[in-house]
Amino acid sequence: VLSAVRVNNILNKLSAEELAVVSLDTDALATDAEKLLLGALEAQSPVVNDALARHDWKAVCEALSKLSPAISRFFDDVMVMDEDPVVRGNRLALLLRSKALFDSIGDFALMK
Repeated sequence: VLSAVRVNNILNKLSAEELAVVSLDTDALATDAEKLLLGALEAQSPVVNDALARHDWKAVCEALSKLSPAISRFFDDVMVMDEDPVVRGNRLALLLRSKALFDSIGDFALMK
């Protein structure tokens, strides 16, 4: 839940217009933390989607929890709002992908 809240906190500071132009350029990923998060998202997305299709909420939660170490490292190792627009766009795109997975079962920001 904390990872989802951290992701939401960053993204909620931006306008829909700012986020609409964000895209991921995997060739421009610069840090191990970015690559680790992308790998975790790619590994867990199909697991989450399969578990959702089966209404296996325990499996969904387990898959989402596996994102937490990669998200924590991402926030520890990178400055999301980098001055370079490509770097910033990649980092925001990774967070948008994370948020999409979390949002597949609900808005974690509402859980307190």
